[in-house]
Amino acid sequence: MNPRLSHIAFILCLIASLWAGGTYAQGIADSTRPVVDTLPYRNFVVPAYNPDHHDTTIAHIDSSRAKHSRSVLDTVVVSPHRAAVASDTSTGRRRRSTLNDTWYYGHEPERHFLIDSSIFQMHRFDVVRRDGAEYFNLGNMGTEAYPLVFSPSPSVGFNMGFHQFDAYKYSKDSIHYYQVIRPYAEIFYSLGINKDQLFKGRFANSHKNGLMYGVEFRRINSPGQYTRQRAIDNGFSLYGIYNSKDHQWGLESDLVYNSYLVQENGGLARDIIFKDSALFQKSLAPVNLQYAGLQYREISWYLKGTYAIGKKYNERIDDTTVRRVVLPVFKVSYQFNLDYNHYQYFDLKGDSSYYPYLTMGDTMRYTSGYLKAANRFGLDYTAKKLTSDSTYKELNFIIGASANLDYFVMREFGQKPKFTNLYVDGYIKSNPAVNSRLLYKASVTYYMAGYNQNDLTANGEVGVDFRQFGRITAGAGYQLRHADWIYHSLRSDTITGIHTTQSNGLPLNANLDNLNYQYFYNLPRMSIFRFGGDYTVDKIGIRVSAYNYVLKNYFYFSGPVTPAYESRAMNMLVLSFSNRFGIKGFHFDNDVWFQKSAGSDVIRLPLVTTKTSVYYERYVFKKALLFAIGVDLRYYTPFKGNAYNPLTGQFYLQNDWELKFYPVMDVFLNVKIKTVRIYLMGTNLSSFFGKQKGYYTSPLYPAADATFKFGGAWRFFE
Repeated sequence: MNPRLSHIAFILCLIASLWAGGTYAQGIADSTRPVVDTLPYRNFVVPAYNPDHHDTTIAHIDSSRAKHSRSVLDTVVVSPHRAAVASDTSTGRRRRSTLNDTWYYGHEPERHFLIDSSIFQMHRFDVVRRDGAEYFNLGNMGTEAYPLVFSPSPSVGFNMGFHQFDAYKYSKDSIHYYQVIRPYAEIFYSLGINKDQLFKGRFANSHKNGLMYGVEFRRINSPGQYTRQRAIDNGFSLYGIYNSKDHQWGLESDLVYNSYLVQENGGLARDIIFKDSALFQKSLAPVNLQYAGLQYREISWYLKGTYAIGKKYNERIDDTTVRRVVLPVFKVSYQFNLDYNHYQYFDLKGDSSYYPYLTMGDTMRYTSGYLKAANRFGLDYTAKKLTSDSTYKELNFIIGASANLDYFVMREFGQKPKFTNLYVDGYIKSNPAVNSRLLYKASVTYYMAGYNQNDLTANGEVGVDFRQFGRITAGAGYQLRHADWIYHSLRSDTITGIHTTQSNGLPLNANLDNLNYQYFYNLPRMSIFRFGGDYTVDKIGIRVSAYNYVLKNYFYFSGPVTPAYESRAMNMLVLSFSNRFGIKGFHFDNDVWFQKSAGSDVIRLPLVTTKTSVYYERYVFKKALLFAIGVDLRYYTPFKGNAYNPLTGQFYLQNDWELKFYPVMDVFLNVKIKTVRIYLMGTNLSSFFGKQKGYYTSPLYPAADATFKFGGAWRFFE
């Protein structure tokens, strides 16, 4: 790929991401109903990254090739100004090796990861059915989802509480910043026989003058198998970074966009799996809502400037060029951030039997959101020692702190409250670049004043790396936090049309907008104490973890519009085991989670969740083609899963339904030819066998039926 093509690829990715964002205002056409919708990594796929989340899986490792290949979870620390060269046998020229192309997270720039080019994860493109702990959606790709393994949010501070799209969400902490030595681009497209589509791509480039930029986007357009189930999800992240040639100062800007446009059918009007399984065409199944929809949009923009303080040394650029640069030991930074958040649920013809708590009018809606302006002043220290006028040594110590001031303007029907948050945070951790046996990290955030005053989170972890004998870590954390906004306040309104005749005989049409339902609660702050640890052996592909959570005043919804809290102390134990085992191309991978609550039953999740992959992988045709063929099996023990209320966007407790399951089988074939990867997959094929022909992921929300999907990805460097 020549330079022109690389820049064309960047422009196309940028246009695609802006196109994905621009579809926020587009409606979802329905030929038989009014167009109500005009209101409108880790390392594999991109979920919302949680820096304190304890991953319960390990990377795909073929233990028979462990000595000759690198796990995709291996940390690779590469100097930003050095690149190995490899011989290009086709041209006789020397070119830089793509092994030096890596990515990192913004909160941990010293830890780099190789770009994943494996084929095993190819068919797990749906972010709710991914490697590691999975989610249940409402039966269609792109719809609301909840996690199957308990993992409370580690963050404190203000939050709206709309977490039903977290699995699909881009955030600043999830951005992959690429350190590449040539333009890098990748596109992916998937299509199912039910016309569900996923299109995503990424592009990144770096220049010798210190400029780095990239874009990543994803678009989901899935009509679903049932009436009014279409979901259109769009999101992208765009970044640009400039570092001065002497490493003294830098400038960074990030733009993150997420939008979700979903038709809401309120679930099935009756059970068609266990009581009426004779229904052949799913689109004929009766649903509860015919004119409802949900739109949710988030936009975040960041601008950050940094100034480095340290001694200068001679950095060798090539065999003949030496540059005098700053060794960045201290970094002073300022970051400005704007957030826009808009949530709206609407129903053009609300049914009082579905909303018994509302006063119905022509159109019912719930609108909420905020605008935030944030300021952050930071100071970071990375221990480094000059060993000569041209070399330095990394030390195993990094520390930093910041002061933050956030200003919020809320929007809800009939009110527009304004408030601030003033908080400080700090951290200390080991330096991955040192590759030390001692691993440690600790962090604390405290809200000194404002809406979330006295919110606190503190976490600590220590570990030892025994190299080929594995790593063991143990940690604990404490969190004290206010409830999310949705637990605190809700104000929905009704728009009623008034049709009168004026004195001149002309008609007058007007809308009367009235408050139809509201609640206001002051819940006590919730506390969470977590402790546990894990043991990982990459060489043989095993990971075991155990964490216990002690919760007090746990927030939940006890009914469709009833926020509540559990005043009693309760425990939640989460155990997990993962293995990635392979010999001579045959692989047997397992993930098992066990979770049990005590003291209360307000947390409803499967007692046991299992996922097994059995597949065969090998090269053929003189190593010109790599393929993997196999089966994924998933099983969940029965549990009384939470029901879903589209008005509030919350999953709430119910006691009438127990969700029952059977082993869910997917069959896949993944193929790789050079930089092109292709997959074929049949999902939920076990529904063809046995008496139970399907299952529910939430009461009256059936999981997707058996279907076939195919797609491909093209990854290329210049």
